[in-house]
Amino acid sequence: MTSQLNVDTIVDKAGSGGTNIKVGNTATYVSDGGNVTQNTVQGLTKAWAEYVQKGTQTIGDSFNVGSLTDNGTANTSLNFTNSMSNTDYSTSGGMQIDSWNSWIINYQGHGTGTVQQVIGAGTGPTQSDHDNVYFMMMGDLA
Repeated sequence: MTSQLNVDTIVDKAGSGGTNIKVGNTATYVSDGGNVTQNTVQGLTKAWAEYVQKGTQTIGDSFNVGSLTDNGTANTSLNFTNSMSNTDYSTSGGMQIDSWNSWIINYQGHGTGTVQQVIGAGTGPTQSDHDNVYFMMMGDLA
């Protein structure tokens, strides 16, 4: 027999409004149309960052990215706070550009604790550092 809990709000014991809810890896949600269920935890972004490459590389804001390693011009390693369970994860990124050149973001060195992001011009081997670079990753945490 299954149980169902119907409530409007969940709060902590003190009634202050905030609470921590733990969701197991088997938790599912129902799609907007109601016909499909998906695993909630697997569908979450596991890491993201906004950072600056020009000058001293700095993280503006991030989730699960603890530090950067400057590997040279337009070449940055993002180091995860919590490692991935394997190297079969998906990465995506972007950057703010000063001109309408074609730029390519290449990901190298997929490790469980780090990934290398290299930015180059799509029309040749030219690489240059950028002010605002964006990164996100999806996959399985360790």
